[in-house]
Amino acid sequence: MKKIKVINKPKKNTLKLLLRSLIKNDAAVEGGRTQPWWIALVLFFASVIIAIVPTMIQVGQTKGSDVFKGAQYQTDVGLVKFNEALNTSGVDLVYREDINNGFVLRNEGVAFETVFTNTINLSSVTGSTNIPYFSFAQPRTITVTNTSGQQVSEVVSFEYLRVYFTGNITNQFVTNGAPVEPEVALASHLIGLTENSHIVDPNSAVTSHVILGKQNLYFRVYNPIKVATGADYVRSSQGIFTGVKTSLTINSFNEETAKGDTILATDRDYVTKVVNNWSNLVDMTYGPVKTITFWTTTLINGAIYFVLSVFIGLIYFITTRGKFNPSRDIKFFEAIRIGAWLLPAPALITLVVGSFMPSYASLLYIMTLGMRTVWMSMKSVQPPTK
Repeated sequence: MKKIKVINKPKKNTLKLLLRSLIKNDAAVEGGRTQPWWIALVLFFASVIIAIVPTMIQVGQTKGSDVFKGAQYQTDVGLVKFNEALNTSGVDLVYREDINNGFVLRNEGVAFETVFTNTINLSSVTGSTNIPYFSFAQPRTITVTNTSGQQVSEVVSFEYLRVYFTGNITNQFVTNGAPVEPEVALASHLIGLTENSHIVDPNSAVTSHVILGKQNLYFRVYNPIKVATGADYVRSSQGIFTGVKTSLTINSFNEETAKGDTILATDRDYVTKVVNNWSNLVDMTYGPVKTITFWTTTLINGAIYFVLSVFIGLIYFITTRGKFNPSRDIKFFEAIRIGAWLLPAPALITLVVGSFMPSYASLLYIMTLGMRTVWMSMKSVQPPTK
C-alpha cells in the first residue's frame, strides 16, 4: 500500500502578523480570523492597560506640594506672616494622635478665635456659625473710575491670603444632604463665591486660602487679577490628616526645618524654608487622597477604554452585514477578535504621545481608536475589486 505523504501548511508567524496589524487592517483581519482566541484576549487587555499607563504615571507623580509651584501671588509671604502671628499670640496648632480619629489638628494654648477675630458666616444645622480666619493684606495700586468717569490710580489694602481654622467648631454641617466636617462645608462654600459676594457679606471675598480643619486640609491659590468665582483657582490641594504619622507643630514652621535645623528670620532663604515645611505638611496629608485618586482614575479610565475597545469589534461586525459586502461571512466573535487586533496601534500611540502630554492621554486614545474604526469601516464596505 502506497504511503501518502501529508503536506502540512506553513504556520502563520504571529509576531510578524502582529507587527503588520499595527498599520495594516487586512493583517488585523487575518490575525483575528486565523490566530487562537486567547491571543486576541491578550491583545485586548494589554492594549487597555498600555493606554492607561500615561494617566497612571501622571497621577502617580503628582504631589500636594505642587500647589507651591509657579507664581504664589503673595501666598508664601502670607504663610510666613501667619506662622509669626501664631507664635506672637501664643496660639498653638498641633497634630496629635486621637484614640478615635487618628491624627487630628488640635488648638492648644490660646484659642485661635480669640486672637484672629475676622470671621466668615456659614450656615449650619444649628444656625449661623462664624468661622475665624487669619488675614494677610498688603497695599496695592489699582485703577478705578472716579465720579467724573476718569481712570485714576488708587492705593488699597488688598487681601492676598486667608487661613481659616475650623478645629474648634462643634456645629453640625450638611452638604448635598450628607453630614460633613466644618472644613468640608467651608471649602464647598468658598468655591461657590463670586467676585460680587463681598457686597452681601464683606468677609465673603474670593482669596487664596488655607483651611485647617480637625481632619482635613484645603489649599487654593488664586491669581488676584483673574478671579471671577471661587472655582477659578490656579492650583489647589486637598489633604487628610490620616497621612500625618507623627506629631507636628505648625507653630514651628518658621523656627525649625523638617530635619530639625534652626530657622532664623535673618536667613536669606527664610521664606523658602518656611514654605518647605508647609510643602512637607501638604505632601503628607495628600498621600491618602493621592491613593484614592490614583485607583479611582485608573478604574474609571479602564472601564471607559474597555467599553470602547469592545465597541470597535462590534462596529466592524455591523458594517460588514451588507448583502454585497465581501466580508459578510465574518461571524460575531471573529469580528470581536479582529477588533482586539486593531487595538495595539492606538494604545501604543497613546503611550508614546501621552508620555509627553499626559493630560491628553484619554482623549488621544479615544481619537486614535475612533480614527481606526472609521478607517476600518470604510474599507469594509468597499465593493470587491473586479
